[in-house]
Amino acid sequence: MKQLLLKICFAFLTASSLWSCAPEIYTPLYIENTKYLGKAEDRGVTMEYEYNILQEAGNHEYASREKKTGTRVVAIKVTNNSGVPINFYQDINIYAGSRKVTFIDKDVAYKKLRQKSRKHLWYLLLSLIWIPTDNGNDLFPLGAVVGGGITVYRVTRTRAQNGKFRRELYVRDLSRREIKDGKTAYGLICIRDTRFVPLSIKAFEADYLPD
Repeated sequence: MKQLLLKICFAFLTASSLWSCAPEIYTPLYIENTKYLGKAEDRGVTMEYEYNILQEAGNHEYASREKKTGTRVVAIKVTNNSGVPINFYQDINIYAGSRKVTFIDKDVAYKKLRQKSRKHLWYLLLSLIWIPTDNGNDLFPLGAVVGGGITVYRVTRTRAQNGKFRRELYVRDLSRREIKDGKTAYGLICIRDTRFVPLSIKAFEADYLPD
């Protein structure tokens, strides 16, 4: 009877552990359908932007890490009516107030914002629990089976969700994309946290600097 109760308890523990505090499923950012609340214009270039794109999509753990790390993912919609093709990273400067915004490399931003898999390793402590077998003479490492299974499941799932996030940062990267005159492009930029200060832009700023 005692062994049966132990097995029932472990079965309950396994089920609850798999579903409670599980790794967050990453939700894609449908930035083409986003309602952009911010807008900045200069020399025929318009940039609409939305700060809370991760939070609004339901990616709460990634959004919480934005606050912890001072890294912000911003969705942007860029419309080019300047008369010439533009490269967003080369031809446009972004300002938060009077301060020029610093872009963060997508790989650096990913490492700061990704879900951490090591927090699931504590389940390996269950490996310390053994239960008697039916004959009462031997011990079975039930804790190792349960703890190891939970750990592998959670770490694998965390890495899968992080992979989705990383791919989106790459697919939405505008750094090497030319935006032709009369066209609109959507993308994600990673910047240092500006505490939601309204953004402004200056287009072709380098062309207007004195020699």
